[in-house]
Amino acid sequence: MTKQKKVRLSGPPFMFFLVTNALQTDGESFDFGVRGTVSTGGGWKIYEGKRILHADFRERVENVLDMPERRCLDLYGMYEGNGWMWQCPEGHYLHAP
Repeated sequence: MTKQKKVRLSGPPFMFFLVTNALQTDGESFDFGVRGTVSTGGGWKIYEGKRILHADFRERVENVLDMPERRCLDLYGMYEGNGWMWQCPEGHYLHAP
C-alpha cells in the first residue's frame, strides 16, 4: 500500500476564493480528504467586496477541495508582534499558543 503525502495549501483567502470559483465554473474539484489542510492569512485586500463569511468559505473549501471544514484554518499575526494566532478547528476563535 502506498502512503499518500499530506497537502498543505497556504495563502490569502481571496486566492482560494478565486481558485474555487474557477474550479466550480469548470465543473472541477479535488479529493484531498483528511490529508489536506488549507491555512489562510492576510485578509481579502482589494477583494474586500467579495468577502464571504468564514463559515461559507470553509464550506466552499470542503465542497470543492474535499477537505473537512475543520482542516481549513485562518491565521492572524503581525511581524512586529512576533506572534501568531490560529483559528480553532471548530472555526470559532483565534487562539494564541
